[in-house]
Amino acid sequence: MPRAEPSAPPDGGNGALANILRNLGQLLAGRAVSAVLALASTALMARALPPAEFGIVILLHTYALVWNGLFNCKPFEAVIRYGVPALERGDEASLARLVSICLRVDIATTLGATVAACLLAGIAGGWLGWSAEVVQLAQIYGLVLLTGVTGTAKGVLRLYNRFDLLSRQLAIGPLIRFSGAVLVWITGGGIAEFAMAWGAALFLEQGYMMQRGWREWHRQTGAGSLTGLKLEGWREEFPGLARFLGVVYWQSNLDLVPKHLSTLLVGAVLGSAEAGLFRLAREFSSVLATPALLLRQVLFPDFARLWHRGGAGMRWILARALGGAGLAGVLIVGVAVTAGAPLLGLVAGAEYRGAAAVLSWLLVAASLDLGASVLRAASYAMGQAGAVLRLNLIALAAYAATFLPLTQLMGLTGPGAAACVSSALMLGGMVSLVARGRPPVALAAGS
Repeated sequence: MPRAEPSAPPDGGNGALANILRNLGQLLAGRAVSAVLALASTALMARALPPAEFGIVILLHTYALVWNGLFNCKPFEAVIRYGVPALERGDEASLARLVSICLRVDIATTLGATVAACLLAGIAGGWLGWSAEVVQLAQIYGLVLLTGVTGTAKGVLRLYNRFDLLSRQLAIGPLIRFSGAVLVWITGGGIAEFAMAWGAALFLEQGYMMQRGWREWHRQTGAGSLTGLKLEGWREEFPGLARFLGVVYWQSNLDLVPKHLSTLLVGAVLGSAEAGLFRLAREFSSVLATPALLLRQVLFPDFARLWHRGGAGMRWILARALGGAGLAGVLIVGVAVTAGAPLLGLVAGAEYRGAAAVLSWLLVAASLDLGASVLRAASYAMGQAGAVLRLNLIALAAYAATFLPLTQLMGLTGPGAAACVSSALMLGGMVSLVARGRPPVALAAGS
């Protein structure tokens, strides 16, 4: 029989919840600023360019993000998963070796993403109907990925509870993008100029993350270079690390499909104008999609600590996080259904009101993802990353199976309906997975 959770927080529950709420508040503050700036810069570009050209810039940006994601192992997850126990026992040498391993993975994947984005732009351009000039822009845009060595730095900031710095980083890119969009709009620039503004924002945002992450590492540890450390025996020191990185890698690739790859698919099936509409709807739906990611980032370190200590208080926090996520989802979907079209018309112009229907579908999917994201943080802390990957494969298969037929049947709303099918399957599976989880017996007995 499942163990009943107390109505009052167990020992550690209040402290962990306070830390989670403080960190989440910091990230949401940064994201609120960035969301307004991102929406404003997108709206400026939408008003300055016709839908087809707007869609081309969106596709260029998405193309770079897809390659960045395809080569991204998200080493920050490993920094938390294996770094929390090392930090709690005061083993700085072990922590330094872990960070060194993750940094090497980070550098290798960043170089791979940059090379692939530049070399394969012509093939992607033929698939998406790009001109030679747009293909050249895509190749230049690919160089932006060189500052993508951010995963380990992000993990360091999360490990040391520096969510204040992560909050500032969230606003850097949108602020630069908005400033660039205003400049291009005033000067009457076109596709190339807007693409340069978007690329510069991504480049500087990633550079800021790298600088702050390593500055914090040196401040906390006083350590020098990580590249000269001896790593013999790392498999025994960090059992399952390679498998964990592999699972997280495939998990992040599966996340790409609804997040970025779907925009390219819409562009290939329906055209660049519809891809722009779809991306605009996704920009609006980030009002839920972004908190889902932030919740997972904030919950995971504290869930990992609670689970490492025996799990006391974790389910108590989990229940409250799910309740808050559900309430937020219902309220925002209701607003979108009743006021989506007028809001899109007000922000981007009358030509973009057609994205209202797919926006409603995407927000329903994002509401389901919000709950699944909370559960995913718990499952990672429980050591169930492999099971989460299998669930995501099932959800992705459902998305792939329904995307084309629903898009052909429903037009632009089809991808949103397919996302709802996938998200519902994922949420149901995650509920079952986390409900079966049990804390470590040895630690639980002593807690």
